[in-house]
Amino acid sequence: MLKLICGFYDIYGNQREESANFLTTPIRGLLAVLAVISAIVTAMYYQSDLDRGIFSLLPERQRKFGEFGYQMISSMNILLFVLAALLLAGLSAGIWTELLIFLLYGICCALFAMVLRAVFGGRRGLAVLIPVLTIVMLAVCPVFFDVGDLRKLQLMLPPTYYINGAFNPKYLIYLAVYDIVLLIMYVVIGFVKSQVRKKGSRVE
Repeated sequence: MLKLICGFYDIYGNQREESANFLTTPIRGLLAVLAVISAIVTAMYYQSDLDRGIFSLLPERQRKFGEFGYQMISSMNILLFVLAALLLAGLSAGIWTELLIFLLYGICCALFAMVLRAVFGGRRGLAVLIPVLTIVMLAVCPVFFDVGDLRKLQLMLPPTYYINGAFNPKYLIYLAVYDIVLLIMYVVIGFVKSQVRKKGSRVE
């Protein structure tokens, strides 16, 4: 009876291994949030390098690929440590599942930060956004607890997919779709901004 009471269950009612307890389980969610914040910080560094002319030799149409590569290098490095931490804590969902999440979430973090940089700019806007977004992700995403009434809002934030993808294969599909949506948003925002710049130059 004591074992039944002390057992730990994930958000879908599946019993976890005894090594996973209420102190170590939020590690996945916390690391997922950390990966997103790291990507946003990388976006700030990218903007700084862009302003300094480091990418001046790169054609403007190809800069989006340069930014994506810039972000992916950072995201993959961070997620390697995240994966190692989950393996050491005994919280991995299986090596092949983790590797798939690793790839999809790396792309997700990169594109999410690129969209935010395109919308808010790469310096003050993101600097102000980071603490606010961190609190929102910790409160809304199922890091410590899962509030069903916030499900629609949860689906707008990357950590939700990383956390749930380990327990529910459907969220891996959702994560892939989310990546595509972020890519479309980035392309559309870039197109709109380029059109605005062209109209502004014609007026001058």
